[in-house]
Amino acid sequence: MDISGEAAGERAVAPGMWLPLRERAQAIIAALQEAYPDARCSLDYSSPYQLLVATVLSAQCTDERVNQ
Repeated sequence: MDISGEAAGERAVAPGMWLPLRERAQAIIAALQEAYPDARCSLDYSSPYQLLVATVLSAQCTDERVNQ
């Protein structure tokens, strides 16, 4: 234990920080869906690979330009 009263290697963390990864992901998705209920992707795609490429390209220009 160090002078802060914490055992070596332990740190104060936000509530839920130690949830299993799947549960944390589900909680984050639920919070985002609540905060942005009408969110839609503005990129046109027909496969996960096309979405990946369009996302990379959209970081370099506008979504409208990627969709052309």
